[in-house]
Amino acid sequence: MIRTNNELLDFFSQWDDRKEYETFRERQFVPGQKLIVQGKKGRLVHIIKEGIAKCYVSEENGKEFVQEFFGAGELLGEIEVLNNTRTFGSVMALTDVTTYCIGKDNFCAMMNNIPGFNLMVSRALATKLRDTAIRTSRQQTYSTAHNLNKLSPLFSEETGMFSKKDIADYLGITLRSLNRALKEMEQMDFQKEYK
Repeated sequence: MIRTNNELLDFFSQWDDRKEYETFRERQFVPGQKLIVQGKKGRLVHIIKEGIAKCYVSEENGKEFVQEFFGAGELLGEIEVLNNTRTFGSVMALTDVTTYCIGKDNFCAMMNNIPGFNLMVSRALATKLRDTAIRTSRQQTYSTAHNLNKLSPLFSEETGMFSKKDIADYLGITLRSLNRALKEMEQMDFQKEYK
């Protein structure tokens, strides 16, 4: 549920040649602050150094769909920078977040001049695509209760971070459907206990 990328995190944590890329800097965000705003021109790429953020799309009908929760090492804004487009979603800090921030021109220069970096970014994009396809397939194929059950190990460790609304938006369901599924799961556990 929380994506991380240790390879990119290690690359930025240990890289000494940052001086040649002027706009490479660290930025801090507090919970609730947006790192990226939907519909804006993509000019920056962020790599999360620490903290957790959620990427979500706000639909015209006022509903939100959580694309993913991102943790250390995850890349944000790269699709818009590479495609020279506006951001398709927003990214908001759920905890205190620190990012390595790179301007568009410097990010593109790094992609062109540092083959290892290019490969890491390509792998990160491929992983995002694969994970999105798997998640979409599961959400279409299995019941909400089944999908919740798969996520339940994460709830115990990180419960305070995710609201019920975040979980419903992540699953692509209404809050009412989430509550119904939680009640079903509770009843199934109760029935198992007394059989």
